[in-house]
Amino acid sequence: MAAHNRESQNPGLAIPEGSKSHLISRQAEAFIEVMDRLALTSQKSIWLEKTPDHLFYIEHIARVVPLARFIHIVRNGKDNVASLYDNARKYPGPYWSQYQKVEIAVRRWNVAWGESQKYRYDPAHYIVRYEELASNPRKSLEGICAFLGCRFDGCMITNQASAASELIEPIEHWKSVNRNILVGVAPSKYLQLFSQAQRAYIERTLLTLPQLSR
Repeated sequence: MAAHNRESQNPGLAIPEGSKSHLISRQAEAFIEVMDRLALTSQKSIWLEKTPDHLFYIEHIARVVPLARFIHIVRNGKDNVASLYDNARKYPGPYWSQYQKVEIAVRRWNVAWGESQKYRYDPAHYIVRYEELASNPRKSLEGICAFLGCRFDGCMITNQASAASELIEPIEHWKSVNRNILVGVAPSKYLQLFSQAQRAYIERTLLTLPQLSR
């Protein structure tokens, strides 16, 4: 019923005819068709899909969307592990609970960075540091826009909080901070959350993140 209502309010969301095939390729084509239609209806030339785990399906996505561009936002490993671990304590549930184990949080970051690193010199990929994006959003966004071939607009920064509010689902409590205006990198929770032994393990096990200069 909800899906039907959304389609009636926005005809661009209607699923194209013949898209009920169970073939992944056909479903992908239908999804792309819907997104293209929505972009054109909004008089936009670019659409963006943000799902973190798509990092592990880049080759599949590139096959069905040949002109796709990929933006990798990479956070400091220690702070990322701390965030995963903290969310696991605050939001118990099937997704976050696994990160109550420090080893799994570390492995998650290592595996994710390992994937991004594969494409470090690929012209279809752009890697940006989370810390730079948060502390100097204009510079980071100008670089991203140049990579995508679009024009930077200051509204990307000034309207960030209101735009984020429209995208965050009610159950995504951990994203509530994104409703605030960008004020730089939040203080690290790393020293507060982990014991000396845990920190030693994390620092010994995390992959090295090189300087990502532009």
